Amino acid sequence: MNILDVIFGSNSWLCKKLGLCRKPPILSEPEPPKPPEPPLEPPEPPSTNWKGLVCKWSKQRARFRCLHREEREFSSKPPLCTIHKIEPVEPPIPDIWFHGLSHWEWFRYKAWEKKNQEQAEESLLQTGLWLKKHRIRTIASPFFFLSDGKEEHEHVNKKTPWVFENGAFNLEKYNDRFWELFIRYLEIHRLININVSICGLMAGGYNIWPFQNNHQGIIVSNLMDRKIRPIIQNLFENIMLTYQKLYGKKFKPLVKIINEARHRDGRQFHEIAYFHQEIWEKTLSKYTDLKNLIIDVHASEGGQLELVYHGKNFVCPKLAECDKGGKHGKIEYARHRIGETHGYSNLNDFLMKTEKGKTFLQAFLGSGNPYWFFTEDAGSKTKTGQAGYWKSFNFSTAKQQYEMSKYIWREARRMGKRIIFGSFPAMETLKIIKKGGKELILPDYSVENLEKEGYGDKLIALARGWLENYG
Repeated sequence: MNILDVIFGSNSWLCKKLGLCRKPPILSEPEPPKPPEPPLEPPEPPSTNWKGLVCKWSKQRARFRCLHREEREFSSKPPLCTIHKIEPVEPPIPDIWFHGLSHWEWFRYKAWEKKNQEQAEESLLQTGLWLKKHRIRTIASPFFFLSDGKEEHEHVNKKTPWVFENGAFNLEKYNDRFWELFIRYLEIHRLININVSICGLMAGGYNIWPFQNNHQGIIVSNLMDRKIRPIIQNLFENIMLTYQKLYGKKFKPLVKIINEARHRDGRQFHEIAYFHQEIWEKTLSKYTDLKNLIIDVHASEGGQLELVYHGKNFVCPKLAECDKGGKHGKIEYARHRIGETHGYSNLNDFLMKTEKGKTFLQAFLGSGNPYWFFTEDAGSKTKTGQAGYWKSFNFSTAKQQYEMSKYIWREARRMGKRIIFGSFPAMETLKIIKKGGKELILPDYSVENLEKEGYGDKLIALARGWLENYG
């Protein structure tokens, strides 16, 4: 027995007499046992009712024209990409071409660094979709490369078909990055069914730097010099093979050999003629049709080989220097290739007479040539009612272009001819910026820039004039 129970227990003297009793301990109710913790359940896996490719830009279901895609899972099928949706548009107008001379340069410059390529491709695609909305099917004559060695073009001077290494060009080694981007440039336009017609060469010194600063020791001042003829022929061969690789052998691309090959005398006149003839017969004829060859006669009609001014009398205008008695070329060169002249932006340009007393439009309509390409390159000749100005270029308002287009296509229809008009957005795209104390000429063909400058209004006006005659 516990000693405390003896002294203070209920029968003890202390408890009975004095009330000093030991109280039994109060037993607390036992706590009910805690239920076991439920095991942690993993989160419910997301439902994968739909799994597929989404557009990286919209995060919506990819369309075939979404260039950049990634695989994603969704609980339900997401809507199709709204960024790359092509709204229903009217059929393209075949006789209005987008004369985007720096268009390929713009994309090449933006995409040259691989980290910027996706964004550059997206901008290119958006501009293409915008052109489709304005019923454009053909991008005409973007210059294949620009390399004149001048500071204002230093951002593209080395981005040429040939590698620039150790301070000079290697004309025996193609630049892989240049050709990779060129294929991509064509691929994006093929995706949205837009044709691209490349202009291989630019006269006036714009392409001359590689042929004056190279490891082969070549120095020429003329792109038609026979010293570089094999290089030029190989360049066109590679351009045509690139088209063929992408489109197949049945595709016949539009192509322009050289822009504004000028002559000062009869000898140069014939040099231009024979240069075109040789490039065509030895190279281009293997890949395309004569009707897809564009020959620029601005500042020199030598490239025509047979001349529009002389109608059926094919007599060389440089008879004193003619080595073939006034007859050269073949009549099909005049009949089936596309002739091009520059400087037409309003009706007054078309109505201005030449020294022969005729307008060039009259000369064309009275000739045996079935079609002609009039462009705004070089702006307006008459400088009337100019809407914009860039260096020496003058451009007309949308209203003036409507009056012009209504007239020229009415005359073409009356005479059974075809007039192609090249709309040239120079004012809207060529920007001069200062960088590092230098002035650079940077093109910008983004949709935002074209819309900001109101270029779409001109395309609408041109379409309206065409539709009033052919619609």
